[in-house]
Amino acid sequence: MGNQSTKHEHLTLQSQLHNPVVLTSECFIHKTPHHLVMQGTNFVDTVGQVQFAVRPSSDASPIQYTDADGHLLATCVSDTLYAGKFQDQPIGLFKVNKVLRTLTVHLQGRQQVAVHTNAHRAVLYLVAPNKELTCIGHCERMPTLSMTLAAGVDVTLGLFVANYLKDNIPQRKRS
Repeated sequence: MGNQSTKHEHLTLQSQLHNPVVLTSECFIHKTPHHLVMQGTNFVDTVGQVQFAVRPSSDASPIQYTDADGHLLATCVSDTLYAGKFQDQPIGLFKVNKVLRTLTVHLQGRQQVAVHTNAHRAVLYLVAPNKELTCIGHCERMPTLSMTLAAGVDVTLGLFVANYLKDNIPQRKRS
């Protein structure tokens, strides 16, 4: 199981089942690669079922992320992600470098995910302590934003990254 991989053009997603990448909960980790598409503020699976939703913020209020049943999973305030509605224990910190077009997500347990954007696509890499990069997901915007995550990667990590990217990856024009 630990050797499963999925090809997307020239990318091979590396399964993380041997050492799961957890942001909010292990219950959001799948044993096979997982694909979601953003429709409005919802993330739907391949059969069209809403799996997650984003409650956008107005002004400086926090962005909230919910599951399909409406349960609050996390709240994002000023690029810091908190579990549920409580803002005492951060579970993720986003750092943006607009010049290099990268986003770094610092997770609990000193794990780090680097997101590299290029035109209409972004690639998620798990950064090892020796700075080696392992591809764990990708997002694409043509015309809607979609993402695919490797097995063993918490789907909520992809949600937070995709929600950030929806405003930072241009929509591909149809020819």
